[in-house]
Amino acid sequence: MIFESFPNEIFFEIFQYFSAQELFSTFAVLNRRFDLLLQSFYALSLVLRTPPRADEISFSFVRFLTIDRAVHVDLQLFPRLRRLTIRYPTDRILEQILLGNLPPIEDFSLNYLHRASLHWISRIFSTIFSNALPQLISCDLFQWLS
Repeated sequence: MIFESFPNEIFFEIFQYFSAQELFSTFAVLNRRFDLLLQSFYALSLVLRTPPRADEISFSFVRFLTIDRAVHVDLQLFPRLRRLTIRYPTDRILEQILLGNLPPIEDFSLNYLHRASLHWISRIFSTIFSNALPQLISCDLFQWLS
């Protein structure tokens, strides 16, 4: 049996074991069928612990994004994003939230702010509760670092 002749369900199972970067660098350029499969993969997640490369092709397909350890990224690169988790946010990331530069996220988590970031709290609350994020269903805010 040829690998490419497996049913889509088998590929969806296989895809779950790859990171977004591995998945797209391995399968995205094979053929049209794999391109379409990757685009329909609903649970594609990405964890950023280092700044992403500018040539990442997976950005537009990521649904769940975790930004960890003060990494900065332009959130507009993720138009299909539905779940956003930010740990140790930078001021530049917080500015994007306040400016409404977010895709239509449904689940938002912001954690591990340093006490030096206290001046952001009221503005973040105002943004979240002002309907600036109309698709938002759940929100988890603030675990603190001293």
